[in-house]
Amino acid sequence: RSVQPDAVVTASINGEATPSIARRIAFETLTEKGDVDVIFAMDDETAQGAYQGYLDAGFGSDTVTIAGFGLSGEHEKDWMMRREALKVSAAMFPEYVGLRCMDALIRLFDGQDVPVRDITPTVAMTAEILEKYYPKKDGVWTPDFAAIASLTVTSDCTKV
Repeated sequence: RSVQPDAVVTASINGEATPSIARRIAFETLTEKGDVDVIFAMDDETAQGAYQGYLDAGFGSDTVTIAGFGLSGEHEKDWMMRREALKVSAAMFPEYVGLRCMDALIRLFDGQDVPVRDITPTVAMTAEILEKYYPKKDGVWTPDFAAIASLTVTSDCTKV
């Protein structure tokens, strides 16, 4: 609402990170409440299911924007690059986070100091910048760890 003060939250549903559950609940909710402009999903699976529920409810594929969270799978990256409903996703870079965790574990096991809190980057990923962070190599979305590591992070919580 800070960006669009007249925005209305039509519904808040729990898709349980399961496409079939999100699809059913989104279908039921949209059938009852009507069309929406944006679907925000807290994980990739809920985004997929909610979008299918939107289509099942009879709404057009070109009349909604999906805003996701995670962008961890091949399917989501392919979907974004088709420039369809998935327009933006908070990319969490799980491959990079996993390496950071393993590095910290090895250092901890070795008796080295590790920070109590490790802040990892995220970015509002769009089709325009996806290939900078995940170039396709031999048909596979491959994380560019140097590009991901170059993202600025802050150690303080911020409010936009």
